[in-house]
Order: sequence, then structure tokens, then C-alpha cells
Amino acid sequence: MDHTENLARRTGGRRRLLKGAAGLAVAAALPHGAWAQGKLTRIVLPFPAGGLNDTIVRQLSISMAATLERNVIVENRPGAAGLIGTRNVQNAAPDGASLLFNYIGLVGLPFTQKGANYDPIHDFAPVGMVAEGPAYIVVNGNVPARTLGEFIAWAKTVPNGVESATSGPGGGSHMWTLLLSKYAGISLLPVPYKGGSEQSMALISGDAKVLISNMSEAINSQVKAGKLRILAVASERQMGITGGVALAKDTVPGFVIEGWSGLFAPAATPPAMIATLSAAVRKAVEEPVFKEKCNSLYLEPRYQGPDEFRQTMLKTTAFWRRVVTELDISPQ
Repeated sequence: MDHTENLARRTGGRRRLLKGAAGLAVAAALPHGAWAQGKLTRIVLPFPAGGLNDTIVRQLSISMAATLERNVIVENRPGAAGLIGTRNVQNAAPDGASLLFNYIGLVGLPFTQKGANYDPIHDFAPVGMVAEGPAYIVVNGNVPARTLGEFIAWAKTVPNGVESATSGPGGGSHMWTLLLSKYAGISLLPVPYKGGSEQSMALISGDAKVLISNMSEAINSQVKAGKLRILAVASERQMGITGGVALAKDTVPGFVIEGWSGLFAPAATPPAMIATLSAAVRKAVEEPVFKEKCNSLYLEPRYQGPDEFRQTMLKTTAFWRRVVTELDISPQ
């Protein structure tokens, strides 16, 4: 064996040793026997496959499985604007076997649905934020508007209102549709779909003319193909991920919607287990492949630990309270 081959083998061995040590260090944070039996953790996504959060959580699960040395699967449980899957984890055993991946709608749903009789702050334990990103206003390519101002002017000429694809009453895209209608003085008609994938298909086909939501791989690809058009981004300021897209607030003052996505566990999950899971989340968010995936979806990868994430949730609660007050909405 020559010197070069010998060095390569020693280096590769060192790398494997370091990788193994990192995984053991994360696992060591848990007390012996704390994990549920079966060596399997499911991350429940309360939306259908194919949307933005589905893409992100699947990348997250791959990294977490490697770090925790444990099978981690994604389980889609859509329905009722996310309520079905959310309640499933709320009622699950706090043993690390069931986690929830959700976005700011987790906080907003109790403000809009009577059936959402959970407290997002007290019924769930934040594990970690993984990404943040604003909502975008995207239209079908046949809509005669290239700016938000032009869209508003056109919408005012449509006799029966403009169809806006939403995730259903109480969901984020539904609320943003109502909010833009109020702020811009136009008639947008919320049309409910089962999730991000169906919303994207409706927008691409022209069944819906506008979508106010985060981006997805399907939407991004159609924007690049010229079949869809981004009019504005609802962020407070220009960000690296927004790519110079016009700020919605410059045309519609106050229209700012900045969201997040993150991982949660049932409320009574042991702190040591939360710490272990959060460390695995942080490792995933710092990986180049995760960052690339987020950036391709106009998201900014950002890790927040349990305490900081809880503070973000409290701020989001204040945001939702303001929105439902302005729209005069009560739980239905």
C-alpha cells in the first residue's frame, strides 16, 4: 500500500469516527430507555404531500435519522386546515415517537376554528424552528398584471371577484386572501383546496388566478417557465431570498406576512428528549443540502432553540390576534 492510499484510509476512518462520535453525543443527552420502544419516530405533517412544508420536513427527517441513529418517517395527515394532524400529535404519548411539523397556522387556527380547542403555547413543546419566509403574491400567467398595483386595478374590474387558492377556512392563505382584499379594497374569492399541491395545480391551470402563500417547488418551477408570475413579497424588508421582488407593503401599506416552520413535540415530552431532538434539528439546518433546499423555495434556513422559538410563537399569537380583530373574524 502506497503512502497516498494509506493516508486516504486513515483520513476516511477519522471522518467516520468523528461522524459516529457526533451521533453518540446527541444520543447521550437522553436518559437510558427514554425513547419509545420500536426505534421509530414519525413526524406528522398536517398537510398533503407535495407542498413547501412537505419538501422541507422530508429533508429534515433524513438528517435527523442519521444523527439520532433512529428511523424517522414523515406521515401526512391532512384535513381541516391542518387540525387533524395537529390534534393527532397533541394527543400522542410524549415519548419521542410522535412529532409535529407545522407553520404559523398552528398558532392561528384556534383563532378561526372552534374545533381547534388547543393552546399552541401550552399543548406543544417547541423543538426548533428550521426556516422562515414571507408570503408571496403569485398570479397565473394569463392575468394581465405585472405589478401588484396593476393586479389591484385589474381586480377592481372583475365583476364577481378574483378566485384565490387557499388551504381552507382558517388556514394561512385563506386569511392572507381576506387581508389583502380588505387592505387593497378589492374582491378576492377564497377557493379552498386540500393543500399546497392542489393550490399550485389550481393556479397553474387557471382555475384560481392568485395565490398568497409561501413558495413551493411546483410554483417555483412554473415561475421559471413563465407560466406563473410573482407580483410581490409580503416581507418587511428585502431579504437575500426575495431576489429583489417588489415589497407588497410599498403598494398596500401594512401588508406584511412573515412566517416560519418548525418542529414540535407533545407538551409533556421530557426536557432531555427535547434537547436531544433540538440538537438534531440544529445540525440539519446547518447542513448545506438543507440550506440549498430552503433557498430553492424562497425560504431562509434559520434555527431557533426551544426557548427562543417559544418567544417567536408568542409574537405570532399577537400577530394573529390583530389580524382576526381587523377582519372581525370569530371562530367558526
